[in-house]
Amino acid sequence: MRNIAALILLGLAGTTQAAPEGHPGTGKAAQALHLPDKGGALPYRGKVLEAIDSNDYTYIRLATEEGERWLAAPRIALKEGAMVRFGDGTLMSNFYSKKLKRTFDAVLFVSEVKLDKAGGKKK
Repeated sequence: MRNIAALILLGLAGTTQAAPEGHPGTGKAAQALHLPDKGGALPYRGKVLEAIDSNDYTYIRLATEEGERWLAAPRIALKEGAMVRFGDGTLMSNFYSKKLKRTFDAVLFVSEVKLDKAGGKKK
């Protein structure tokens, strides 16, 4: 019987309750507290200088505050001049792309890139 009670308590511990009516969401609460916009899991941004599709990836040359850098992300349609957001990833030095027959000094492989419609921290 104690096992059943423990299972019920464990099940209840994982439930969440909705915020009261009129309570601000996390975005509005962050604005009210003047917290910096971290863009969720995509805190960095850059301007697309070049985008090259290759198999399932798009290689993206970006202009960032730190200078130019290359990203590799799941395939995405991008135009030159677009602003994008991205998160942390895995940096590969002297990366050779067999498909492009090209060596990149450094490529940051990220899991997601999104078009940026707002401002944010550049990296």
